[in-house]
Amino acid sequence: MKYLPVVLGAVLATAAATACNSQPPGVVAASAAAAPVTTPAQDAGGSNMQLKEAGLMEMERSAAKDDAKAFVPAGARLLEISKGDLNGDGIGDALLVIDRPAPDKLAAGDDGSNRIVMLVLGSADGKWHPAAGNDKLVPCSTCGGVMGDPFGYTRVFVGGFTVVNSGGSRERWTDSYTFRYAPAEKAWWLESVSRQVIDTDTDAETKKDFTAAELGKVRFEDFDPSSVPEVTLP
Repeated sequence: MKYLPVVLGAVLATAAATACNSQPPGVVAASAAAAPVTTPAQDAGGSNMQLKEAGLMEMERSAAKDDAKAFVPAGARLLEISKGDLNGDGIGDALLVIDRPAPDKLAAGDDGSNRIVMLVLGSADGKWHPAAGNDKLVPCSTCGGVMGDPFGYTRVFVGGFTVVNSGGSRERWTDSYTFRYAPAEKAWWLESVSRQVIDTDTDAETKKDFTAAELGKVRFEDFDPSSVPEVTLP
């Protein structure tokens, strides 16, 4: 816990106390990975099988949310949950994106609170336990410009996860952050960042992929997207 940002300390402490009886969504195979969130735009033009799979995925998420609510602070709401094996131990875990309420007396034109990304691990005792959190990774609902809410989706794979945000106006930006678990250190480390900007009028595009070697060794809890260089159109 000593590595968690101070702002998340109380949230995770409360979650640990209130969620002790929450059950994990089940054991996942070591080779299985959770599917990413499927938006209506991504479904368009897809096969009937893809639509069916998306529907099944939604039902699984709805059931899991009943367990995950114990980790959501009072006044906040569960924006998304993605299931999978975050640390590669074969037990079902979850990644939660929690939307905090806007601060009191928010001035006109000011942005609200960033979302909390929380990693929740299942254990052999049949309980869920909060493991790590970050309150800088997913921006507030009004931080995406004219495109609206910048939160895109999350994807959990065996031993790690990816978070994707996007926004802008004519210049549409998309940022993707991937973290991978290190068993020896019992921590998730930044593996890569991808930044992309597209001019929706001219189709001009700039994309830059950053590796851990370029960004340095950064824990998930400590990562701040503002530390990664921006990319711009020529």
